[in-house]
Amino acid sequence: MCVIFGLKIYAGVKILDLILILNMTSKKVFMDLQETTLKMLKDNLPPELSYHNYEHTLDVVAATERIARAENVSEEDFQLLRTAAVFHDTGYIHTREKHEEKSCEIATQIMTEFSFAQSEIDKVCNLILATRMPHNPSDKLSQIICDADLDYLGRDDYFPIAKNVFREFKHFGIVNSDQDWILMQERFFETHKYFTKTSIETRNKKKAEHLQEIKEQKKLKSKS
Repeated sequence: MCVIFGLKIYAGVKILDLILILNMTSKKVFMDLQETTLKMLKDNLPPELSYHNYEHTLDVVAATERIARAENVSEEDFQLLRTAAVFHDTGYIHTREKHEEKSCEIATQIMTEFSFAQSEIDKVCNLILATRMPHNPSDKLSQIICDADLDYLGRDDYFPIAKNVFREFKHFGIVNSDQDWILMQERFFETHKYFTKTSIETRNKKKAEHLQEIKEQKKLKSKS
């Protein structure tokens, strides 16, 4: 008899059955970890974060899942990507400055409590740090989480979400007026790019339409 993931595995268990047991147990550990972290976010994120909030994390998790499946990543990488998406903005609970580094600290602490291997923790931390702006992903998995983080730029719901970004930025003095915000959006759209084949094919067209609308807003503002 041996113990794996806290389970007693007895002699005579077939290899395929053991693999199934371990896969099911691993998925449950991931889900328990993510549920704990999401509750922490929901209960502790500052209310003035109108964009970097609980709903944003859920949005990034959903986009990560969609892109990762389309990009055919392994099940292990899928779970680690999803975990990184859950943790990527937890640092905002404590600080806006260098929040990714704080998110990595939080992920390390909680994943250690859930008995994850150091190699898994390192991988999640690297994915979290990949979301630092400007995005410069070094591999396929970091490309996926970067695209997921800004997935909304190329979606129909961009402008409603952008209103939340504007409110948050105005609260912290990052922008001071509608004109500042329009110019910031224009610069950001012109320098941003998607990295994965999935996002390029499914988000670039709508993103270009949004940029054109932002330019139209700029023209209207200049005339008023």
